[in-house]
Amino acid sequence: MLPQKSNKVPSARQTVRNIVFMWGHKVAYVISSLVVTGIAARFYGLEEMGVWILATTMATYVALLDFGAASALPRILPRLLSDGRHSEASRLVSCAFLLGAGVSLIGMLVIFSGGVGGAQLLLGEGAGAGHYDILAVAVVAALAGLPLKVGYGLLATANRFDIYFGVDLAGVIFRLALVLLVVLEWRLGIFVFAVVAVLPPLLTNIIQYYLGVRQVGLPITFSGLSRASVYELMSHTGASLLLTFSAMLLAQGSTLAAAKLGMASVSAFAIPLMLVTQAVSFSGSLGALVTPVVSSLSVAKEQELADVVVGAISSSASMSVPIVVALFFAGPAFVHWWLGTGKEEHASMQQLLWNLQFLSIGAFFVGPASAVRGVLLGAGRHWGSAFSELSSAVFGLGVGLALLQSTTLGVSALAVGVSVGFMARLAIAASLLKMKIRLSPFDLAMSIFKPSGLLLLSIGAPTVIFGFPGAQSALHTLMAQVVVGGTIWAIGTWWFVLTPSMRNILVNKIRKTYNRET
Repeated sequence: MLPQKSNKVPSARQTVRNIVFMWGHKVAYVISSLVVTGIAARFYGLEEMGVWILATTMATYVALLDFGAASALPRILPRLLSDGRHSEASRLVSCAFLLGAGVSLIGMLVIFSGGVGGAQLLLGEGAGAGHYDILAVAVVAALAGLPLKVGYGLLATANRFDIYFGVDLAGVIFRLALVLLVVLEWRLGIFVFAVVAVLPPLLTNIIQYYLGVRQVGLPITFSGLSRASVYELMSHTGASLLLTFSAMLLAQGSTLAAAKLGMASVSAFAIPLMLVTQAVSFSGSLGALVTPVVSSLSVAKEQELADVVVGAISSSASMSVPIVVALFFAGPAFVHWWLGTGKEEHASMQQLLWNLQFLSIGAFFVGPASAVRGVLLGAGRHWGSAFSELSSAVFGLGVGLALLQSTTLGVSALAVGVSVGFMARLAIAASLLKMKIRLSPFDLAMSIFKPSGLLLLSIGAPTVIFGFPGAQSALHTLMAQVVVGGTIWAIGTWWFVLTPSMRNILVNKIRKTYNRET
């Protein structure tokens, strides 16, 4: 098959298909994660689930070793194919695949020769052999998937996100069905649960790789692995890898620290963290949308660029408010119903609920920080964005570890550290943004402080009126708190966050829609 030329801009129809499949996959993944975690925690308990969560944490770090197959190829290949440099593109794809395969092989040899010692170091001497097997299953699956990540790079190059997310969506549904059978119907052990949890994603990676090769038509050759191709690939991926590692360091590093307190503490920390990060990912996605807009605006259009930046930060922060309000008030009751743990795990559940409250407040800063990061990437400040992520992650993790050693907060100290890291990420990134783009300090500050004030009012007023939310709060009380908080947010956003011009645009859009319907 001859290499296809890459279309720089997909058609409107293809763009719609990409968006539909992307968001459909996102919604299905969130629902699947909630269902799988909930039923597994009910059946196996927080202690066993802590081992599984720790295993997936280790697998997440292993997934970084793809040598840019997922992060760099979609940025490099379209330019090479458009210029007709097919042999160079083939060398880079081959290089990414062969490096991933080499790391996969070495990693598996290490696991089979000395993996038990590493597992004992991580889990402690008291862990059972079954716990080692769970760790091995997750890490081996992640290693096997490293070379297959080239499939994403190829499909993204061809602008076929619909294929990638469509296949992944089928894998999510298949995985959910298998887990339901294993846990609810067959009632098998957690090792079988781990196997069926990692197999569908691995199968989807194989299919995505096959379809990616068919779409782009770049063959994998052993001649692609050379010093020059490795250097070129790493020169494009250095900042992206550091950015991804830094983003993971705060959350996954804290999860590893929680393991020292026991597997139940891992669940008490990681489950609310998963719930919070999945919820705020919807407001954080604005950062990815603003990157190409900023990149397309010239330096000469300073005022237009400044308006886009301030609007993106303000909008992302405002979108985060109702999400945090819902998490803060309804989250404890939902988690208590969702996990349904027994009396023997009451202390772990109480710790989990406190962690949810701490993380919910800090999660507000994820949205605007993602918007600032998107602006920095669009402005060409990849290393600056990576620095802000790394420094804030180190700071947040350091605060969590310091509180863990000096206070009696227990695993909640790590939750506080993560929230502090989220705040530091926004502060550091915003300071770098001010140096790169000419912005009014007042406008930049107000884009963050106005939604922050709304958040405090949206949480504070219902708490004063109805009391502090808890797992045993009455349903009508929780609904009243969410409604009051949401109403405060809606009114405050309309009058204090949106500018008069933005309000006029929305009013005109509503009028046009109403007139068409009538």
